[in-house]
Amino acid sequence: MAPKKGREKVVANKHTRFINEEAKARYELLKAKPIIYERGFQLEVRGWSQAYVRQIEKFGWNSLCHPRTEAVLPWVYEFYANAKFHMDGKIHIRGREVDFSAEGINSYFDLTNLDSDVFESVRTTNHSTSPPH
Repeated sequence: MAPKKGREKVVANKHTRFINEEAKARYELLKAKPIIYERGFQLEVRGWSQAYVRQIEKFGWNSLCHPRTEAVLPWVYEFYANAKFHMDGKIHIRGREVDFSAEGINSYFDLTNLDSDVFESVRTTNHSTSPPH
């Protein structure tokens, strides 16, 4: 498929790893901080109501309860350094496009796209049985 008009092809090399100088400086700051991995959770242990469990299962969000624990740290730092300056929920890391829009994330995890009205109705329906803090 041909690249879309108006977009430059970003090639990974030492000179194009960052969107701008501010992203490069941000990368150096992020590198100095420790990574905090997502912990995930077990629904049964949390004591959440069955309404929450049913919604998680209905939308196929079970895999999000058990996040991956391995990461290529330089790529993670690059992602967060550049993501701040994105224009459309997409950035390039090491020459590959990373789509972190809602649609891109749903596609990656093979989840259904929900419009905000559906999501809001799920949140409102379960508001009376909110999870413990």
